[in-house]
Amino acid sequence: DLHSFPTRRSSDLNLLKGTFLEKFAYGGVEPQKIANEYTRQISEELNIDKIATTITTLITTNFNVEKVGVFIASKSDNKIIYEKEIGYELNQFDKNEIKTLMEYEDIFSDGKVIIRSEIGGTFGKDQDKNGFSNTIYSLMKDNGVNVMIPLSRKINISGLVVIGEKMDKIDFTVEELKFLESLILNTSVAISRALIYKDVEKFNETLQDKVDEQTQDLKNKVLELEEARHKEKDMVDIMGHELRTPATIVKLNADLLEKYETQVGEDKES
Repeated sequence: DLHSFPTRRSSDLNLLKGTFLEKFAYGGVEPQKIANEYTRQISEELNIDKIATTITTLITTNFNVEKVGVFIASKSDNKIIYEKEIGYELNQFDKNEIKTLMEYEDIFSDGKVIIRSEIGGTFGKDQDKNGFSNTIYSLMKDNGVNVMIPLSRKINISGLVVIGEKMDKIDFTVEELKFLESLILNTSVAISRALIYKDVEKFNETLQDKVDEQTQDLKNKVLELEEARHKEKDMVDIMGHELRTPATIVKLNADLLEKYETQVGEDKES
């Protein structure tokens, strides 16, 4: 069928292109399959540590690397609030250096992939004059970091993913870096959602604490009121007792006077 030939040819070329990219450009991995599975895993996850574990495991498993790290910072001052490293030594990274890097908003706000081998000419002369290139290059070299990918600040999150060299020492391809970018973007969304959920939980806990505090205050007020009522009742009982004795005396005297008056009246008539 001559009419179907162009369609078949286009389909075959797309299949060939996909097979070529998976085998060579993506290092033999299936990016779409990995992306779909990863999205499924983190789509409803609200635990930051589980999200970080999932992405670091995915990268080490599919990109032939041993070292991956995730750093999340507070939005206000870039102070590190969460970190996870695979393959790196404990406390290998200087948190102050990571914090300083994330303060370069003109670089990290765009979510650019930072490659150590290209860092000399990537950021321009102005940043070089400010010492940025030297700072980040030293950190990457000293800690065996080949690639840095910031979490997306477009969704109001500050963080960084660091990736070591491949075990076969081959550089990441352009397609692999683009694929990593898309994975980190999904990671950013998931972490942002988890942080919002964490804030809501914290607010609920604070609200519950305030409710519990107010409830306890109300209970204390009720107890104080009951105690005051008991004291009032006791006071009335005491006052009643104190008043009962003189009242009885007055009544007896009144009865006596009445009786005496009656007797005096009868004597006068006789």
